[in-house]
Amino acid sequence: MNFNFLKIHKSVIQSRSTIFKNVCKSEPGIPLPTASPENSDDAAILYNCKYEIVERAVMFCYDLPFIDNLSDEDAIRLLKFSEEFEMNDLKKNMEEYCIKTLSISNGCLFANSSIKTNAENLYQKCFDFLLKCMKDGTSVKDIEKLDDGMQKELFVKAFNTS
Repeated sequence: MNFNFLKIHKSVIQSRSTIFKNVCKSEPGIPLPTASPENSDDAAILYNCKYEIVERAVMFCYDLPFIDNLSDEDAIRLLKFSEEFEMNDLKKNMEEYCIKTLSISNGCLFANSSIKTNAENLYQKCFDFLLKCMKDGTSVKDIEKLDDGMQKELFVKAFNTS
């Protein structure tokens, strides 16, 4: 199996991630979850994460530019990564990025992802955006894929005059 490696200081990752803060506080000799056997005190293997997403998260940890040329899908992957590893400041940044780039081509993608990642601010902005599109008769990409609960909430809100 071929692995790509990124190095990050424990103090940096601990300051940005509640999960890693708790994991890194474990007693010496207790390996990190999914740690490599060769360096069990110093390494962790993250499965099901694209290397590029982890790399961008590490860049964020070091206050380096990390959003350049970010696709909508990778923005969502970073949002999910931030939720999974409890990186609240990255999550806030990704919510703000998604809100700033919200459009008819990504509104449903962002709305559905806001539900999965408990991104309340993004959810509300997507909801308001989609409601406006609905009232204006503006077509939105992948509207049929929108979460059923949000679809129902939008429908009810569109006919509510109060």
